[in-house]
Amino acid sequence: MSKINIYLIGMSGSGKTTIGQRLADRLNMPLVDLDKKIEEGGLPINEIFEKYGEDHFRDIESQAVRDISECKGMIVSTGGGVIIREENILSMKDTGTLVYLKGSIDTIVNNLQNERAGRPLLKEGNLREKVCGLMDVRAQKYISASDVIVVTDDLTPDQIAEEIIMLLKLG
Repeated sequence: MSKINIYLIGMSGSGKTTIGQRLADRLNMPLVDLDKKIEEGGLPINEIFEKYGEDHFRDIESQAVRDISECKGMIVSTGGGVIIREENILSMKDTGTLVYLKGSIDTIVNNLQNERAGRPLLKEGNLREKVCGLMDVRAQKYISASDVIVVTDDLTPDQIAEEIIMLLKLG
């Protein structure tokens, strides 16, 4: 398994970073958080969005995906919008398995209640409406990009990690 990456995809609030850490611990693999890698470039994601716009952020994100895909044997927690660009999906598919963490609107909204300030596309307005709007645009992209889908509703992070390990036949 150390030859490929496991890419966690899904909406903001689906638990990608938390589940990624659980998987990394269980599988003894390094975790790379794509958003943190982007911020290592010097600016918080919110500032990139505010100063340069979403298209510029997506350019930076695509470069980060290309950089990460050159490495092997990692758990990668992606940003919620990584699937917007087909080039990102292709880079990830070429080097790993894509696991879609699929949560209901209620689960995602509940998970985001206390952390929406750090999420540029969700920080203002009605959270449920914003999540529904993004889900309408992205849901089919997540499904078509994924190799494995894990429904996260009513499961703990540990249960989700175990399900992924079982589905990918890693345990």
